[in-house]
Amino acid sequence: MGRGALMILLCAGAAGAQSFPRGHQALLDKVTEAYTGVQSYQVEAVVTTQRKGAPAPKRSAQEVVSISYSAPNRLRLESNTLPAVTVFDDQGVSTYSKAMSTYREAAGGGQGSVNDYAHRRDALARIGFADYGSIEDEMDSARVLRQENMTVDGAAVPCAVVEASYPHGVKRTFWVDTRRNVVLREVDFGSPDGAELEHTIVVRKLSWNQPLPESLFEFKAPAVGKRDNGMVPPVALVRCQQPRYTEEARTAHLAGVVTMSLTIEDDGTPNDIHVTNPLGLGLDESAASCMAQSRYSPARKDGKPVPLKIDVSLTFQAPSDSDWHLGGATFQSAQGDSRPILVKAKYPAASGDKRSSRVCLHLTVGVDGVPRNIQVASPQDAKLDKQAMAIAGSWRFQPGTSKGRPVEVPATFTLIHGPGNRLVSAGRAPE
Repeated sequence: MGRGALMILLCAGAAGAQSFPRGHQALLDKVTEAYTGVQSYQVEAVVTTQRKGAPAPKRSAQEVVSISYSAPNRLRLESNTLPAVTVFDDQGVSTYSKAMSTYREAAGGGQGSVNDYAHRRDALARIGFADYGSIEDEMDSARVLRQENMTVDGAAVPCAVVEASYPHGVKRTFWVDTRRNVVLREVDFGSPDGAELEHTIVVRKLSWNQPLPESLFEFKAPAVGKRDNGMVPPVALVRCQQPRYTEEARTAHLAGVVTMSLTIEDDGTPNDIHVTNPLGLGLDESAASCMAQSRYSPARKDGKPVPLKIDVSLTFQAPSDSDWHLGGATFQSAQGDSRPILVKAKYPAASGDKRSSRVCLHLTVGVDGVPRNIQVASPQDAKLDKQAMAIAGSWRFQPGTSKGRPVEVPATFTLIHGPGNRLVSAGRAPE
């Protein structure tokens, strides 16, 4: 979250709704000090996006995110909707799959370090959360509405409730623990298609400035030995070659992780490969083809080779001089129809803007290959949302076809902004 709203939150002691000037830096400093000076924290929060007034999602359908931070450079991210836990440190980025496999993704050079405020903020944005250091950017006005308690760790916590307004009708409301100056709830409002959407973050567990065990950030690959059930896991003997980065994906600046479930047969060959976390634009097929070329020593149970199902992730990253990249693409083509193919895209050069955002866009690729009806699914940052829409507006496609004739095809794209996006290397297989 941003700096301006946090500044205002500290004004909660005033009675009734009050307006504060944007330059009220003393209040802002008190809030940012809480976040920039913190030595460690653990947060568990529920993140939801829904239409305003719609029933809250069932508990089983809610996204629950867990964040652990230890100064100066360790950050652990986990979500019940993602297939892996991610840990950032000064050596790079590690993912720990929920099938007990560990891979190093962006090691070396300190580029994966979270000992950098902007990088940490970008990492949090990956799971729909926010860091609280730049909310004042683009803010038109703000006011303290009332005092209200939030329930955290089963106890009532007094909070100041602050409403902040941004361009294009975007509003964000924050609940701040006035004792620790920590934001415990945020609700964002936006109207991309005439129907207001709510993006909500609610903290339900919080440990602030309490020591964390180092083991929380250290993931070790399974030992080559017996597990509790007598199972010896498979070991990679021949990794797949460099996965092919499609020209379409390069044009689109598509980057991210493709996760697959597969079975290592009793002869060590991969089989039954299914993509569980797709990226699109041909990279899913490239990842599956690549993994099919790998060979393993088979898993063993009581000394005998046995099949075993595992999860494997492949990372695709491409050089870029922009703060933006595409994080995923899907098309809603009818069965038997061909999908549109991206042939041209224009991305702005890096601007030094340190904000991070994940913008989900819904659009329609017309019969002429031009995107239309571009809409932001969940507005958060008006300026970055506008930039994302402009990028999508620059795209040109070879249109999708049905029975040989061009057709309109709805599509969803996720664009990601962050200053670390341009510090990436060529796609590769896991180490």
